[in-house]
Amino acid sequence: MAARSIRVVLDRRPVTGGPRLLIDLSVAPAGGARAFVDGFTKGLLDSPLDDASRVSLLYDEDWAEQNEVLFAQANSRGFNVIARHVAPPGTWRARAGRGRLLRAACRETRADIVFLPREFAPRLTVPFVVMARNLYAWLPPPADSEHRLTLWLMRRSAHRSARRAARVIAVSRAIANYLPAGSASPEVIPHGCDLPAGKPVQWPRSGVLRVVMLATVAPHKGIACIIDAIALLRTEHGVSAELAIYGPVPDKSLAVSLRAQSQAVLGYDAIAGPAPLDRRSEILGAADVVAIGSSYESFCLPLVEGMRAGRAVWAPACDLVEELCGDVAVRYAEGSARSAATEMANALPSLEALGSQGIKRSDTFRWDEIAQRILYTLDRAATAR
Repeated sequence: MAARSIRVVLDRRPVTGGPRLLIDLSVAPAGGARAFVDGFTKGLLDSPLDDASRVSLLYDEDWAEQNEVLFAQANSRGFNVIARHVAPPGTWRARAGRGRLLRAACRETRADIVFLPREFAPRLTVPFVVMARNLYAWLPPPADSEHRLTLWLMRRSAHRSARRAARVIAVSRAIANYLPAGSASPEVIPHGCDLPAGKPVQWPRSGVLRVVMLATVAPHKGIACIIDAIALLRTEHGVSAELAIYGPVPDKSLAVSLRAQSQAVLGYDAIAGPAPLDRRSEILGAADVVAIGSSYESFCLPLVEGMRAGRAVWAPACDLVEELCGDVAVRYAEGSARSAATEMANALPSLEALGSQGIKRSDTFRWDEIAQRILYTLDRAATAR
């Protein structure tokens, strides 16, 4: 793949005065989108912004009701906060109403520029900035996918939005490389992590290596490889190891297969169900290692959360893991359970050191600094027009 011009936004100056910004935070389903809305809002509240009144924040009214304290804090800080009813994302009603909602909000706030923290932008009368955050929006759909047409339409929409955008923010260098020709050179600003710093663990802490995955049960997540790697740690390396997989289960047939696999090789069902945001610290704190099974990620928040919790992260060797974790990760050959088991067995004496290094590296992903970098990018995009 040809190299692209990618600029990482590092300027962290306080934003003082400037154009009127409309930030659309109204798409917040459970998962990565909700984590972004929560974290970005907290980051804004902690940012040294002198003129908050020029920043309008558009929320879904259900989010505003569930996060009444955050919503009130944003309002009292001086942000122009707006709550509107929004149809669930992915529905035809949502697609039809999104443009009308944003155009009305632009008129109401007299916005100079709009930020949409996702790939798809409706037709707007003011400049906008989009965010590249999902690989499936940029890569051709798999030939055997039953959702091939839907994925193709999403990719076309993302490419068109990127070409019309005043700027594109990419959550990693890894995903920035997939943006189409004709789009603005992406500016790399990662997601943040608002978990409290944990305490590294020594091996053996309890005599059992407790491994956790935070992943949607989907074919591209490499879950089967990690299940087999846990079994090989037991049989070939004499390590007593356990695995718990936390995440939504949209693919029921795959879940049946993975449950059968874990029952057969581990002796129990390793799929534990969703991990609510307010339980992630507890789940990570009970683990020794956080595992990732695939490089098919645009920005892998569990890697950052694992480092923040002081846990060793166990992931396939790829550009994204190098970008986020550097030398902190225990890396293995993707798709090889034997490589994964061998690398983890060799790393066991270093778990505490890896945890300490991970905590330091996770300081790079602070929401207050990331919020400032996004605001600075929006200001530059608005004034460059």
